[in-house]
Parts: sequence; C-alpha cells; structure tokens
Amino acid sequence: MAWKQGLLIVGFWTLLAATGALIAFPQAIPVPVLPIFLPLVSGPSPKLVGYIDIVLWLLAAEFAALVGWYRSHSLLDFSGRYRIWGWVAISLAVASFLSASGVHRLLAESYAERLTWLTWRRDTLAWLAPLALAGLATIGLVDRDIRRCRSSLILLRLATVVGLLVTAGVVYAPELECEAGYEAAMLAGRWMSLGMLVTALWRQACFVAYVCPDPPEKREGRSWLGFTWACIVALSTRWWISSPTVADEEAAPKRSRRRKKAEADGEEEDAPAPRRRRKSTATKTKRTTKPRTRTKPVVEEETSDEFEYDSNSEGWDASEDESQSAGEETNSANASEWDEDDLEQLEALTRPDGPKTQAAGSAVSSTSDDDSGDDDEYGGVDSAHGQGDMYKGLSKRQRRELKKK
Repeated sequence: MAWKQGLLIVGFWTLLAATGALIAFPQAIPVPVLPIFLPLVSGPSPKLVGYIDIVLWLLAAEFAALVGWYRSHSLLDFSGRYRIWGWVAISLAVASFLSASGVHRLLAESYAERLTWLTWRRDTLAWLAPLALAGLATIGLVDRDIRRCRSSLILLRLATVVGLLVTAGVVYAPELECEAGYEAAMLAGRWMSLGMLVTALWRQACFVAYVCPDPPEKREGRSWLGFTWACIVALSTRWWISSPTVADEEAAPKRSRRRKKAEADGEEEDAPAPRRRRKSTATKTKRTTKPRTRTKPVVEEETSDEFEYDSNSEGWDASEDESQSAGEETNSANASEWDEDDLEQLEALTRPDGPKTQAAGSAVSSTSDDDSGDDDEYGGVDSAHGQGDMYKGLSKRQRRELKKK
C-alpha cells in the first residue's frame, strides 16, 4: 500500500511539473497538437493556469471532506474536533470558486475607496489581506489536527511557507515585474504551494483511513501573551506595593536629635569587628605520657566466676541439708503423735473376732478423711478369703512405719 501511494504521488508531481514546463515553454509543444494547446498557454494569463488552480483547490477540498468523514468514526474524539474538517472543506471550495471567477478582485475595487486610512498598496491589500488571514486561520485548524502523521504536518508547513512567499511577491509586484523570471517564479510558487497542500491532505486521508482515525493527544500549550501579561502585572504590583506613598511618609514619625545620635552610635557599634584567629589543631602538643597497659580482665573474671559458683554451690548444699533435717524432725514428730493411739487401734483390728474388727475398721475409716483414697488400693482383698485386712483403715504412711517395725 505504501509503494502505491508513493507511485501516485510521484505521478501527480510529474504531471504538475510537465504542465508548468508546457506553459513556460510553449514552443516545445509538438506541431500536430499545437493548435489545440496554443490557446490554453498563450497570452499574459493563460487559461490552463486557471484550470489547474481550480483543480488543485477542488482536490484539496475533496481530501479535506474525506478526512472529516473518516475522523467522524473515531471513538476517542469526545470534543468533536472532526467538525473542523467540514469548515476546511468549505473554505477550500470557496477558494476554488474565487480563483475561477475573480469575484474577490471586483469586491475589493468597490470598497477600496472607503479605506482612506490605507494609503500603501490599497488596491492589492484590500483583497489580499482578508484572504491571507482566512488562509492562516484555516491552516492553523488543520495543523492542530494532523499531528499524528508527521509527513502531512511537514508538507502542510512547507506549503504555508511557500504561500507566504508568493503573497509577498504579489504585494511587491510593481517592483518585481521588471525581472525576467518573475512570472515563472510566481507560477511555480503557487503550484508548488497548492501541490504540497493537496499531498498533505492526501497523506492525512490515507492515515486516518488505514492507520488511526483518532485525534492527536492534547498538549498543554504555552500562552506567551498570557505569560507576558502576568509578568507585567506582577512587576507593576510589586513596584506599587513597595513604593511608599505620600500619606505613608507623612504618617511616619519624625526622628528626634537624640534618636539620630543613638542610631549613629548603633551604626558604629554594628561595624564588623576583626575576627579572631582560631588556633589550629595541628599546633597542639602531643601527649608524652605512656599509654596505659591493661591487665588481663578475662582471667580475673573467670576466677571470680569460679569463686561465685563455689559459694553458690555451698549455699545450695547447706540449704538442702537444712530442708532434709527439718523434714526428718517433722516425720519423727508425726510418728510420736500417732504411735500410742494407733497401736491400740491396731491391736483391736488384729483380734480374731470378725464383727468387732469390721466395726473398728469402719470407725477408723470414718475418722480418717485425708487418706480415704489410699485405702482403695488394698480394698477388696479379704472379700475372697473372708478374712479382714490388718492394714485396713490405716494411711500409707502408717503402713510404711508398721512394715519397718
């Protein structure tokens, strides 16, 4: 697709250049077709030039309408920027009509006499200035919307520059008409500008049709006029605020003689005193004392730890001996408390009469509350033999004492 577009563009420019050469050198036309082309290329304003201008303006208008139609299918154009292409197409069609009819010159002659304030090139600027302003406004709208396609943007700006040069040539026509190549240069410049405009719109139409119909991303524009106005306002406001008024000067208290003298003395005191030089650290005397020699703290700490460990172990052994002796004393006291009473009960239990043994055993078991759980280990032993247990009703501690004896 790209090579086809390139081939068509090259063919377009070749045809345009051949037409220009035919108008500039009519004697190069072959004799068989000379009667056909001679009326078109002869005279001060050849008819073929007007026809080519009309065709170029119409081609530009058609491509602008095509770009607008493709741009209307964009899903990201929320602000409706595609609508400018309708106005661009209408403007180019009007330019084609004016180029074919020359109505703009007739209108300029009718109201040029009323422009008394315009004395320099009144007849030319009366029709050229409005058309130039309208063309620049249209180019500005198109320039903002074709920034996605770099080639279209470059061609459009080149067409604008060449068009401005042609406009300057029209303004200074009285001074330049005496030059030999003026007519050829003006014709070449006009067709070059129109040709680049058509090519730019052509490339843009292909871009929005096959690549991307979305508008370019918005960029924060720099308003130089607003920036300049802001600077002027800021500077003027600062000057107006900082400058004292007459009322402020009158309201300011007048300085007395004593105050003036005090201020003068203060200024003398505020004079910068000579700075004292700080002594550099390099001039300090070096220490001549012998550095301390540290002893071996590790050995001392180990010995102290061993000593502490021995003392602690001795204290622990002493406390264990004390606790053991206290336990033995309590055991002997408890044994002395129950020896006399419990021996009598033991004798009663060991008697051969069974009912008394059971009654005594039940009485003893009812009196002992703390050791009731221990009796379960020995319960049920005499149920099978029909004889009573001699240790029944006694606690575990009492049984141990009896077994020792």
